[in-house]
Amino acid sequence: RPESEGGEDAAKGGGAAPPVAALAVGGLVVRDAAVRFRDLRAGRELAVSGLELEVGAFRPGEAFPVRAEGAFRLARPALGGTARLRARVRADLAGGAHAVRGLALRVRAKGEGLPPAGLELEVEGGGALEPGADRLVLEPVRLRLAGVEALLNGARVERLASAPRLVGDLAVAPFDPRGTLMGLGIEPPKTADPRTFVHLELRTRLWASASAVELKRLRLVLDETTAEGELAVRGLDGSRPRYLASLRVDRLDLDRYLPPRAKAGARGASPGGAAAAGALLPVGTLRALRASAELAVGELRAWGIRSREVTLRLEAEGGRLRLHPARARLYGGRYRGDVRIDARGPVPVVRVDERLEGVRLRPLLRDLVGFERLSGTGTVRARLAARGADPVALRRTLSGEVAVALRDGAIEGVNVAALLREARARLRGEPAPAESGPRRTDFTEITATGRVRDGVLRNDDLLGKSPFLRVTGRGTVDLVRERLDYRLRAVVVSTAKGQGGEGLEELKGVPVPLRLRGPLASPEVTLDVETLLKETQEKRLRKKLKKKRRKLEEKLRRRLEKELGDELGRDLEERLRGLLR
Repeated sequence: RPESEGGEDAAKGGGAAPPVAALAVGGLVVRDAAVRFRDLRAGRELAVSGLELEVGAFRPGEAFPVRAEGAFRLARPALGGTARLRARVRADLAGGAHAVRGLALRVRAKGEGLPPAGLELEVEGGGALEPGADRLVLEPVRLRLAGVEALLNGARVERLASAPRLVGDLAVAPFDPRGTLMGLGIEPPKTADPRTFVHLELRTRLWASASAVELKRLRLVLDETTAEGELAVRGLDGSRPRYLASLRVDRLDLDRYLPPRAKAGARGASPGGAAAAGALLPVGTLRALRASAELAVGELRAWGIRSREVTLRLEAEGGRLRLHPARARLYGGRYRGDVRIDARGPVPVVRVDERLEGVRLRPLLRDLVGFERLSGTGTVRARLAARGADPVALRRTLSGEVAVALRDGAIEGVNVAALLREARARLRGEPAPAESGPRRTDFTEITATGRVRDGVLRNDDLLGKSPFLRVTGRGTVDLVRERLDYRLRAVVVSTAKGQGGEGLEELKGVPVPLRLRGPLASPEVTLDVETLLKETQEKRLRKKLKKKRRKLEEKLRRRLEKELGDELGRDLEERLRGLLR
């Protein structure tokens, strides 16, 4: 119903139309309407049925109520539901300063791509358009999705006429992710600790557009872990988005979040190795991944390894991923690593260059593989490469170089002194004495270098030292079958009491053969009796031959002196002695 305050003046003007700013409408009511929208280019269709629409009386510059509700159905993707809208709208047709207040939108939907129980979204808020500034200023917006509440404060939509961008402070109220998923009919992730994913909250400065999303001044709390920093995804309008991150984490127990089987079975030989071999490599994801990230963790537990002051940088592009530099403090020492994954070919290639320095062996091996029979401090350098997408393939193709140096420790469960006393008894033809003292062998140093090929480490320069003993050896470590086999030689160098060497005077300087073999987790050291007896017999035989040779030389000397004279006899004696040698 058009109205004009001009009355007669309007009539005198020949019935000219009133200005737009002077238009007024008494209201609009639509009942049980059906509307169909088709996008022929995109091949999509939206059908609205049972539409109820009420628009209050409209006067320029004044707010009027809007109410709408109905059912909707999409063809692609196949989903449907209901929607209800309530708001008060103010339209300034002259100045363009439009506003929406008291917005309340509720949408319930089920169908393709949604949880079995469907989703419910509620939005409350409002906003005002500032045409001169080309932006929409929003009132505090409250969102509720599947029971999770969020508040968008101090928000605005900028560059409305060109490339709209939403900016605001986003806060997600604490909620239970595990319980939320279960309420939606979704099975939550299976984790080693079922008490994970029970608390999540978030605060950040949000920047969002059609091409990028950025979270600045981010503070994320997940269970007992707090992360702060920045996250971003750019290139959303293209086929290959790029992910950016810079995070500081106070503490993280990753083992709690790993699947139970992965936690028990995925053990590596080092922090980087554990991470690389801990699960199937997602080859497709690696090939498409474009990312750059920096991460700092105050305290970390992953694959059993406990570390602190962890820092790493990740770069991924074109099917290649690199973790470098990777640093950490752990078990009293330091870790430095460089991990590379090349997934460009049909089979991914993993390369690691790692160094552990001055780490305490017993707690490290206990946490890593449950092995507590070795103590001391160790330094390990490994340059390795492998091919494959799973732990088995990686172990079978593992190749490279390894160097180990252990200091001031002990091997539990092995009493080398007792084995040497057994050797002495066998040499005497006596029964082996009862073992006495602790099943433990102290060492001051153990060093070894080796080459790995197809998952088997070959070491030819093992050297161990203790106050009374020197041990050399060579052998193999089969990482595929998880077994080792070494032949050792132990030599007594001192028999000082209190150092385990007492009673071994007869063996001083005598190499005693030992055998080290068995599963990696529980190898056994035994006296190599067969080699010991064989070498002893050979030694005795050489001693007898030497004694007979001396007797023969003496006999010949006397006979020659008698028959040829002293001077000629001595000359022939020297010649014959050279022949006999």
